[in-house]
Order: sequence, then structure tokens, then C-alpha cells
Amino acid sequence: GSWKVSRKDRMVLLAEAIAELGSNRIRMVDYVIVNTLEEAFLQNSKWQIEGEEGSILKDLRGPWKSGTSKFQLKMKVKFASDYLIVGMIEGTKKFKGQMGSLVFESSDGKIKGTVGTGWLSKPLTDDDKIYDRQFIWDNFETLFKGRVLTICANAITKAKNSDHYALSHPSIDRKYGGWRDVNDKAEADTFEKCRAEYESAK
Repeated sequence: GSWKVSRKDRMVLLAEAIAELGSNRIRMVDYVIVNTLEEAFLQNSKWQIEGEEGSILKDLRGPWKSGTSKFQLKMKVKFASDYLIVGMIEGTKKFKGQMGSLVFESSDGKIKGTVGTGWLSKPLTDDDKIYDRQFIWDNFETLFKGRVLTICANAITKAKNSDHYALSHPSIDRKYGGWRDVNDKAEADTFEKCRAEYESAK
């Protein structure tokens, strides 16, 4: 269940063992050495943009242990901001004829994207039907169009060939109170407010 050899020493041992084995089917897991927490967050965001769920920050001095360890920390930044819903896209395959995703943007139009994760296929209770794909598809104009929605994400990104920013892994989280009544909040957040939320989450 444990091996009291530092991670740094184990990495050397593993690299030597794999090299001696000479197999093209066994390799070291990709890793990056970071020296500050800021570097760790930047690398974590890079991997998330590439499609990874997150990363694990590990102390090179730490021993190996089966299960959780105080020498490593799972990294998965999550922040929430408010966006204006400007459109809807129909789903595909099993979501054909239902809402696939909602189109959103920040109040200044600097952040744009779609959110299709976190919705329900069947409402659990009457209160949950606001998150139901079919209910949204049937009532979009009166339910969501022009309304403000709280959307969670892992990072704010910008592609080289894009003139606006995007959210990495946008999703709806009912814990954050995703839907906003028009009387509760009528204005979406600006790019600067969204970025401040992201920096605060980090």
C-alpha cells in the first residue's frame, strides 16, 4: 500500500526500468515540473483546453501511497459567471428534437460560446424542469431567450484566429443556481467581471 521512496527517486528508477525493458507499449505518464502555484494553474488550464479533465499537483519529496495522499492535490479550477442567452441549438442523436445547447455571451460580447453540459433529459422534480432539454426546446422564447444564466467553467481562453474569448468546459451546475429569474438579475457580466471571477477561483 505504500513505498517510502521519494517521487523524484522513483521517477529515475522507472525511467531506467522502462528504458531497459525497451518496450514501445510501456511509457512514463506525461508530466511537467512546476516551481510555483501560478505555473501549476497555467499548466492545468493548458491541459484542460486540450481536453483533459484536470491534473494532479504532486510533491517530488512525497512517498507513493495507494489512495489519497497529503503529498498530492487534485487541480480542477471551477468558477461561475452570468451570461446572456442569445440562442439555442438543436441536439443530435438521442437529443434530436430537444435542446442540445444554449448560445451565450457576456454583456460586452467579448466572451461567446455554447453550453450543452449539465442539463437533464428528464426532470427529477417540478423545480428541475427548468433544466429539462425537452421543456427548454418547447419554451425557449419565453423561458431563456434574453435571460441571464449562471454558467460554470474551468478557464477563459482565446484561440489565435478568434476575435472573442471562450470558456473551457462550460457547464450548468444547479448548485450554483444556474437559471436566473429576469427580475433577479437582468444584466450579464462583462468580460472583466468574468475574468475576475476566474482569477478569484484560482
